[in-house]
Amino acid sequence: MKIAIVDFGLASHPTYVESITKIYHSAQENIITIYLNERDSKNLAFLIDDRTSIITISKDTSYRHFLNEIAKQANDRIFFVTMEVSEKDSYKIAKAFLKTEFKVPVHLAIHNASRYFETSLLDVLKRFLSSKLSISNFGFEVKKNFIYTYILSKIRKRQIETNGKFIVISDVIKTFIAQYHDQNRLITIPFSVFENNGILPTEESKDSHLRICLPGYVSQTRRDYFGLMKMLESNESNSIKENITWDFLGGIPIEGQADEIVKRAKDLIAKGYKIILYEKNSVSLNEFDEQLNKADLILGNLMIDHGAKSTYGKSMESGLPFSMIKKAKPCLMIKGYNYPINLQSSVVEYSDNKDLKKDIGRIGVRQ
Repeated sequence: MKIAIVDFGLASHPTYVESITKIYHSAQENIITIYLNERDSKNLAFLIDDRTSIITISKDTSYRHFLNEIAKQANDRIFFVTMEVSEKDSYKIAKAFLKTEFKVPVHLAIHNASRYFETSLLDVLKRFLSSKLSISNFGFEVKKNFIYTYILSKIRKRQIETNGKFIVISDVIKTFIAQYHDQNRLITIPFSVFENNGILPTEESKDSHLRICLPGYVSQTRRDYFGLMKMLESNESNSIKENITWDFLGGIPIEGQADEIVKRAKDLIAKGYKIILYEKNSVSLNEFDEQLNKADLILGNLMIDHGAKSTYGKSMESGLPFSMIKKAKPCLMIKGYNYPINLQSSVVEYSDNKDLKKDIGRIGVRQ
């Protein structure tokens, strides 16, 4: 079977491209072609072999021409991992998709199910009114919540016409979408798969510090960084300061109060706390995996409820449990997040930052 995998570009999704590729590569009869931007083509070059190739999406090629070329290839199915990049490009990609004649099933990954399936006027109004509206962003929010939602509904309809299926990364999202769509037209493909490739740190790499990793973009909309740092600031003993390294393992986006998070983290570093920051837009997949290998455990301080927009563990999924799976890491998880049940033995739940502080104290320091 010939398979095309297309990812237009969010930095957090190459991991999903890797997962889909490895799963389908396990069948010897499959031939896979991956279409990526220049940055991710380099990140995922290690996937290339006699049955897997990568084609770079040129900046000079129009999305319409590019999708037409993919549609002309003799593929048996096409996977779109993400079509959303910047606001401007997302509209262009969406319009190009609607104008392309696909002759094979097109499978589309759903990252935020509420945006694709909660499309009634009432749902859209709730999302719009829950946005932080201002004079400067009013036009953008109107386009995002009304016009783009309409375009997404057209994409959904067009994709169904190809006899394709929607891809989700967990059964939690599958259950949510099943309220609106035939469950038989949904496929669950995990965001990442376990890698048994020297994931345990060697004796030489170990130090006396407990290393706690927060994988993913540094954004307050995704995780409670401010709550964590407030907990550190109120620490009365030196044990947390001296014995724990906090790895903020992700790029610094332009949203989510990232600049303020970095500023406060640097203030804590100046006071003697051990915090690792990556001051760039994104962290490469190789560097991400290398640093995640070094973690003793993962902190799941997710901002679960996004109001009318979406909810982690319900209408959208975090990559956090899949980081646990990929590198076999335990996790301190905020209560209320509906993580996969098969990870139960690897999760310790906490209710708030006071509770988190107690849990960290009980875990102790690695000898």
